[in-house]
Amino acid sequence: MSVRHPPRSSSDYCPLLVQVSATVTTAPTSFRFQNMWCRLPGFLQVIAECWALPVHHTGMLRLKEKRKLQAAAAEREYDQHPTDANLLTMNRATALLQRTLSVKEDLWKQKSACKWI
Repeated sequence: MSVRHPPRSSSDYCPLLVQVSATVTTAPTSFRFQNMWCRLPGFLQVIAECWALPVHHTGMLRLKEKRKLQAAAAEREYDQHPTDANLLTMNRATALLQRTLSVKEDLWKQKSACKWI
């Protein structure tokens, strides 16, 4: 922030010039489908090519998949070696998966309440 005192004009007021600059970071905008895209030549080909690309999970989906794999591995280990320690590990992994799914559900509930939907 900076404040300058420009010279007075014929007025009896004393002007101030205040400059405020802040870095504004914006989140990526949500995807919105535009109906006019369907009329563009090659539209279906672009869609087919995009769907054929490999998908790399990010964020909540990656966490959910990780928890799912951990729970499945713990369950297999318990099935092969049914010890109390393996039962505890399996229960913890299952609880973590359930908690992650609950958080994901809360996220989608909140997103669905947005006014633009």
